[in-house]
Amino acid sequence: MVCLRCISHDEIDTISYVMNCELAFGTAGWSYDDWVGIVYPSQKPSKNYHPLRYLLPFIDAVEINVTYYRPISPRTTKSWIRILSEKENMKVITKLWQTLTHELELTEANIHTFLYGIEPFFEYQGFMGVLAQFPYRFHATEQNLAYIRTLCESLHHIRVFCEFRHVSWLKARVIHELQTIPNCEWVTIDHPRAGYSSMPFSARIFHEWGYLRLHGRNRSAWFHDKAGRNERYNYFYSTAKLKNIWKRFASVLTRARGGLVIANNHFAGKGLANILTLKALVQGQPVPAPPSLRKSYPEIERFTYPYNSE
Repeated sequence: MVCLRCISHDEIDTISYVMNCELAFGTAGWSYDDWVGIVYPSQKPSKNYHPLRYLLPFIDAVEINVTYYRPISPRTTKSWIRILSEKENMKVITKLWQTLTHELELTEANIHTFLYGIEPFFEYQGFMGVLAQFPYRFHATEQNLAYIRTLCESLHHIRVFCEFRHVSWLKARVIHELQTIPNCEWVTIDHPRAGYSSMPFSARIFHEWGYLRLHGRNRSAWFHDKAGRNERYNYFYSTAKLKNIWKRFASVLTRARGGLVIANNHFAGKGLANILTLKALVQGQPVPAPPSLRKSYPEIERFTYPYNSE
């Protein structure tokens, strides 16, 4: 294997500071039809095949997206745990149900319904918590601050990683109040911005864990009403952009227990290609990648080596 030499000298000190910080790189979800033939093999290789299992050699963490759309059954959760347990120290984060983040229907029944399905994760060592992704319209009002506090109290035994899209959440008083919530953690996002009211890139650590989500920068589709999910996340980060993003995020990891880095620019496997490049940059050596992904994105060949996980 050829040694990877693509980390600029001025980044070496920053990266060395986080060597004692536990890092996990992964993707937002794994169930995408457009990944077939790019990430996944065109034909299922065996009866034991599962797309999540196929990804295990390449990622250290995964977000579960389906929990955003609907509650799941404990049986489903247990089936995922069996697969996740095949890799040591594999991290998992479940996305909070949209009823709680977008419709703001915070009732005891809704909390119970959501928690019932993911309860088996509470015994899984790699369970990191839930991702509460709030929409742009969710501003930092007194009412919404109270909502966040009540939500976190309802999930008191779970880390709640909060992703905000509106810049009002950066007010010093608001940040201070959020930091007083013991299980509330901050999510740093890279996404297309809609002027000064959109959340800028703001790397922060509240308690123990840093969390970085890469949404891509497809601005035209992101704000287009008729653009579908695929188009909004159809973006490939250049190596230079990934280096710049990491340098800014790593600056806060010096006081963190660990960092989660998730690529959500999922269309056609771009997120996996980018997250493997970033992982290689941080580790300073090539990482395994599906051969079909390297073929689809020749830009990642110098950062990866082919690995067939069939």
